[in-house]
Amino acid sequence: MFRRFAVAGVSLAATIGAAALAVAPTAAATPRTHPPHSAISTGQTVSGAPATAVNGPSVPGTSAADAPDVDVAKVQAHLTELNAIATRNGGNRKSSGQGYRDSVAYVKNKLQAAGYTVTEQPCTSGCASGAGPNLIAEWPQGDATKVYMFGSHLDSVGAGPGINDNGSGSAALLETALTLAEQHPAMAARVRFGW
Repeated sequence: MFRRFAVAGVSLAATIGAAALAVAPTAAATPRTHPPHSAISTGQTVSGAPATAVNGPSVPGTSAADAPDVDVAKVQAHLTELNAIATRNGGNRKSSGQGYRDSVAYVKNKLQAAGYTVTEQPCTSGCASGAGPNLIAEWPQGDATKVYMFGSHLDSVGAGPGINDNGSGSAALLETALTLAEQHPAMAARVRFGW
């Protein structure tokens, strides 16, 4: 089963398909400002004309409909593994525990195997004492001055495995990143994922 995921009212598949999968812009291209979220999600600009790629030219024959589908069964498999990690670690993946560190390792290994540049970033603001690192994965193609970033939190509360908050978001984000990598697209902008 395949679905396109919507996060905060913006379809990741449509955003990536329309904005980041475009071939690199030419020197003559004039960057545009971002349209409102409603324009991105509906494929229309404020004027009602069809939307084109953000921060780059439109690519003939490319539309948001060309964005790859994300396999829900693969999302479920990631979610099952996050739950198993919690089960092996006292029933949770809280940021200061081994369950979180094991979750980071799981996601990091998947992303590195897919070709992402992955870094761990110490949590320095608003973190629990002893919190594990944030994980940043960047697709190594596209203009580094134009970055689209999508994120989700990978930890849980101490009282449970965090499957709905936010294992489901983390699993969907991971599979979206892996689906993008499978396409090996020519990128006009960088795409970065954070947990």
